[in-house]
Amino acid sequence: ATQLVITQQSSATATAGMTFAVQPVVKEEDAFGNVITSDSTNTVTATRSSHGSASLQGSNLTVTLANGVATFSGLSYDVAETMNLAFTTNAGAFAAASNDIVVSPASATQLVVTQQPSATATAGVTFAVQPVVKEEDTFGNVIAGDSTSTVTAACGTHGSANLQGSSLTVTLVNGVATFSGLSYDLAETMNLTFTTNAGAFAAASND
Repeated sequence: ATQLVITQQSSATATAGMTFAVQPVVKEEDAFGNVITSDSTNTVTATRSSHGSASLQGSNLTVTLANGVATFSGLSYDVAETMNLAFTTNAGAFAAASNDIVVSPASATQLVVTQQPSATATAGVTFAVQPVVKEEDTFGNVIAGDSTSTVTAACGTHGSANLQGSSLTVTLVNGVATFSGLSYDLAETMNLTFTTNAGAFAAASND
């Protein structure tokens, strides 16, 4: 054996957290392309290769060759980015890399306050730091394809008056809601709550 050859590439596109629709198949071959059919002992391990930033997911990242063939199942990836796979084996110092896989975010499940409003403010004066809220899937991927849904800011569970501002509802831009001009007229401790028409989930700011 001198090489690993990917005879079935994984899906070219995938969704974060979902198993690839097409799973890879890798063969152990000699220099002439003959499969080492006598090898049902050595293993092949799949990992994230040179493209991507996170770990490959799956309960069977290492599989035992069956007549020189490693058939993977259940592989997935949680980060919305372009990545590829690397395959190594204990049969020798040779490896193989897959084609790129473009991973898209899963469905939106949360709002995340990525820039908190000012920790202190003056009644009637716009907060020096305005909040920024992102729409994300369960893995923390921003739903960059959403520039249609809206996010609405209001006074949260702390405070007794209405939040002030001419733009309490803003439209997402590539999954990001950037607020401006928010203020509060009552001298007390308060916080903000954010809701969206994209789903039944919300977020609260610091006090």
